Amino acid sequence: MISKYSFMKPELTLYHLQNVLKLLEEHYFSIQQAPVLMLMQLFNKMVLGDEILVEVTELKRARLLMNLGLNTQAEDLVKDVKTRSYVLNDEEKKVNFEKIKALKDP
Repeated sequence: MISKYSFMKPELTLYHLQNVLKLLEEHYFSIQQAPVLMLMQLFNKMVLGDEILVEVTELKRARLLMNLGLNTQAEDLVKDVKTRSYVLNDEEKKVNFEKIKALKDP
């Protein structure tokens, strides 16, 4: 069971999961990447609550499926991600604008 209260430093856990995925990819362990990607997707959704990271993980999984020759499953996954395209609401636009403005002003 994954709970956001179980992780003291969730960003560090995500960093290590990404490193495991990178190591598996460097050593051509393609099939072994699938459970790590599923864990990352669940972790991003349940612990971090970041929908953009969830979509990125799904697209990585779609790329893995294409590399494994499962094109129809990968295309279905990409279509599913495209139907849930992320659009900023007014509050998020305002916050991001303020962040960008703060970066420009010395």
